[in-house]
Amino acid sequence: VVNEAAGTSSTSSTISFGVLVGADSTVENAGSIATRGGNAAGVRFGDGSSLTNSGSITTAGQGAEVVVGGANNAIANSGTIQSTGNFARAIELGEGFTLTNSGDIIAVGRAVTTTDNADITNSGTISAVEEEGIQLASGSVTNQAGGSFSGTVCIAAAPGASDPLTVANFGAINGSAADAGTGRIDAVVFGDGNDEFQQWTGASTAGWVDLGMGDATFVL
Repeated sequence: VVNEAAGTSSTSSTISFGVLVGADSTVENAGSIATRGGNAAGVRFGDGSSLTNSGSITTAGQGAEVVVGGANNAIANSGTIQSTGNFARAIELGEGFTLTNSGDIIAVGRAVTTTDNADITNSGTISAVEEEGIQLASGSVTNQAGGSFSGTVCIAAAPGASDPLTVANFGAINGSAADAGTGRIDAVVFGDGNDEFQQWTGASTAGWVDLGMGDATFVL
């Protein structure tokens, strides 16, 4: 599916999709894809599919999601992926997810949700208001110089996560909300794996880095 710069795809209903394709599909958007309504989705695709976005993909509605898929999906975003609406999320994908972001991924709910073996590289903006910036079970997150994360927790291990997760920060990671239980602002929260956090010269982290219950390493 190719939506060129002048192209527009829009829907409005209780459950709607701007683009709906199966497994091993390719979606390229340089135009505008917009959906509206509770539980709407901008792009839904199957396992092994990819999305290249240099335009805008937006959803508006409670519980809406911008991009939804299965396992082994890839997204390259240099445009805008944005959800609005109570607990509306931006990206929700399964294991083996690869994300390269140099644009804006913005959500009221969680900005990126994935599971195991994720590979996330950010030089743009990944921002959430009501939930985490990213939640994942294992893999790597590299925040490059000029990149920024924000959220109630910017980067969080999924509940029960026990496989290794590595976070390398060359940019800015900014926690935004105090935890109801501890009263502290968390920037990064790891799980039970042998995790690693790297803070490189010139980078900034605002908030706590919780190394979890595994054999974790902090590199400064």
